[in-house]
Amino acid sequence: MKLKNGVVGFLVFLVISVLTGPAYGDEKDIRLSGYLKGFFTVTDTGGAGESDSALDGGAFNVLRLDLSYQPRDRLSAELAYEITPTVQPMEGDLLYASLPRPEPYSYRAFDLGERLYPRRDDLKSSFTVTQNLDRAFITLNLPAADLYLGRQPVAFGSARVINPTDVLAPYAYEVLNQEERIGIDAIRAKMPVGDMGELDGGIVFGDKFRAAESALFLRSRNYLLKTDLTFITIVFKENLLLGLDVARSIGGAGYWLEAAYTFANATADYTPEEDYFRLSTGLDYNIGNGLYGFIEYHFNGAGRGKPEEYPEAFAGIAYTEGSVYLAGRHYIAPGLAYEITPLINFTAQALLNAVDMSAYLSALFEFNFAEDVYIDAGAFISTGRKPETRINEVSGLAEREIKSEFGMYPDIYFTSIRLYF
Repeated sequence: MKLKNGVVGFLVFLVISVLTGPAYGDEKDIRLSGYLKGFFTVTDTGGAGESDSALDGGAFNVLRLDLSYQPRDRLSAELAYEITPTVQPMEGDLLYASLPRPEPYSYRAFDLGERLYPRRDDLKSSFTVTQNLDRAFITLNLPAADLYLGRQPVAFGSARVINPTDVLAPYAYEVLNQEERIGIDAIRAKMPVGDMGELDGGIVFGDKFRAAESALFLRSRNYLLKTDLTFITIVFKENLLLGLDVARSIGGAGYWLEAAYTFANATADYTPEEDYFRLSTGLDYNIGNGLYGFIEYHFNGAGRGKPEEYPEAFAGIAYTEGSVYLAGRHYIAPGLAYEITPLINFTAQALLNAVDMSAYLSALFEFNFAEDVYIDAGAFISTGRKPETRINEVSGLAEREIKSEFGMYPDIYFTSIRLYF
């Protein structure tokens, strides 16, 4: 069910802010925070296979308001609302736009209308305004367990780049604003077990509470032999995921292994030919003098071993329901972070398809300009063989022939300013 009047979300937020203000409760129990971010981007679609570079500029701002309220020691509530004005080209790169991406709001029983302007979804415009009611939940701290009821962040996995067990609301690699996990509708309980263990389970609601669009999860975390050991079971959209997450220290380095096997349509009409296995493992190390590095290997059993076979994979359950978006099978992801000065930081990362030898490289400079004010500049650069256009001998129509995965991606250059309050 979608609310027709999109501004209702913002009005509700303001009303609650007023009603829970100092006149109605203790000021110390209420906290209003948030941020304003402005992103300015230049996209080179020539990086996605055009014969000549085509530069497109764009910009978007994100205003986020977070309201937390704790009227009792064992009771708290959180509400978060975002509004995002965006200016972007009317036409983008069609090949890149057709690639699979995780659907950010698929696990919400109901929602505000995402589009504020233009009001008609079928009306194209280079300027749009969208909204997102991202948090709306209460927390009950009971003696036996903590309960979380409502729209909340739910994320799993210890891997740094690709999380095989995080299928509910993950981000794609190149999303610019990943600071907050996407809120989903859930009832969740966390129960301590022993000194350092935890049992975590919940129900996640999909569109209109339909069972076929919803999920269940049960996660058991234990500490054994100086190792964090987590087992997880997730039933999502009638698929069954069994996962394992291991994290520990090895000789001063951090080590992780995260793996998941998914049985396609396991609770409905089981289709074993679409089962898939994913694994991420890696090491990170604080080298010293402000330098930190990591490397991760990712295996994607849902992908393909040849570029020409990538489109076949995109129709599978892994991509349509499992939040998988990488097309190949084997990936290497190295990264580093360096503190140039206490106010300037540099990070760099790469995602390499080890079969077709294409890569998506990223770099970011962050400058702490003033208290709670940051200025960023960065880029995503694609490398690899670009798609080629050829004429089908049978149909006589032009077709794009894929030569590598990240050769389909554009180059993205961006700057941003972030103000927190």
